Amino acid sequence: MFLLWAPRLRHESTRIFVLTSIAASEGNVLGGLPLTEGEKKGIEIAEETVQDLRIKGSKCLVGRLGVPKKLNKEAFKAIIMWIWRPAEKLMINEVQENLWLFEFAEEGDKRKVMAGKPWSYDRTLLILNEFDGRLAPSQMEFLCSPIWVQIHNMPLGCMNRAVGTQIGRTMGEVEDAAVVEDDVGWGRYLRLRVVINLFQPLERGRTLFISRSSCWVTFKCEKLPIFCFCCGCIIHGPKGCLEASVRKPNHGEGSEGWGQWLHADDHPKRLGGNEGRKADPPSSPTVSNHCPMEENLVEGFLEKERSQKVKNQENIDAHSNLESQSSCKTDDAVLNQYGNKARKMERCDKQDVKRKEVFQNPVEGIPDLRKGATKGKKGGIKGGGSGENGKKKEYV
Repeated sequence: MFLLWAPRLRHESTRIFVLTSIAASEGNVLGGLPLTEGEKKGIEIAEETVQDLRIKGSKCLVGRLGVPKKLNKEAFKAIIMWIWRPAEKLMINEVQENLWLFEFAEEGDKRKVMAGKPWSYDRTLLILNEFDGRLAPSQMEFLCSPIWVQIHNMPLGCMNRAVGTQIGRTMGEVEDAAVVEDDVGWGRYLRLRVVINLFQPLERGRTLFISRSSCWVTFKCEKLPIFCFCCGCIIHGPKGCLEASVRKPNHGEGSEGWGQWLHADDHPKRLGGNEGRKADPPSSPTVSNHCPMEENLVEGFLEKERSQKVKNQENIDAHSNLESQSSCKTDDAVLNQYGNKARKMERCDKQDVKRKEVFQNPVEGIPDLRKGATKGKKGGIKGGGSGENGKKKEYV
């Protein structure tokens, strides 16, 4: 079932928005169940009841990631805030799964974000649309997005705004061309900002016919998000990639018609506008659509999330081995309790060994335990023994 806001005049001074149904049949809602008489009635919404929200919505944007994925919502909000760096407060609310509402406090912050498109998060395109309060979340369509395209191998005589616009119109709506004041864009390539259909294959080039000659020009896209190498689309339809399902089995890896070579080198100026334009005054903050630290920031948040998962798993393993670890700790406690006694016994053993050495090899100043004599000054031993006649003998 599709819903539409249709204006209708009830009185001369009052405009009424009527919620009408343009469904072909009742089978489009509630899984084919029949509607009651009350459910078939429409509800008229007066314009003055939504006027405040319409004014507030003029400073809002709605966005969706091109490829739905599970993400850390707090990390997503923090990265968006860090990259956009709004001058005033920015509120980010999740309306639906993979549908975000960005509420700006200043109209200037919103304009700079729109001028800085395309944006990406973790190499996934973030598609932004203007706020339209007449549409339900299920009716919002995210079909197109602007992207900077580099046209390589162009004849020098064709590198101007007019020829670039003519080439860009074959891909989509041309929003801007990176040329100087005289509309000339000489350089390694000509840059165009083109609104492309995300469900269509990426364009790889065109053939230019100039007088009696022709040449092939190559397209490369700056900050190109993740896309399909089989069909060249950034976003697939409900049925997924149709080219992958019909490819021949003998087509190995690398036989796709699209690849990493469509990625262009980063342009030195990434302010999201014409290179020939005057720079914003120093007092006004600028927003870069692709900060050099964006990928590092994303990777940092993802690494933190992965490390947290590993830590949780380690805690689970530690809890499962709690009994064995407790028994080991108990044994260690017993050893510590009787450690002093063990060390004391070890000292006693060492003393016994020392006594035996003294007994076997008496030295100066230590009594001879075998005879009870002491060593004399001349190296002899005095006393401590008896002769054959029972008299004491003196050894010199």
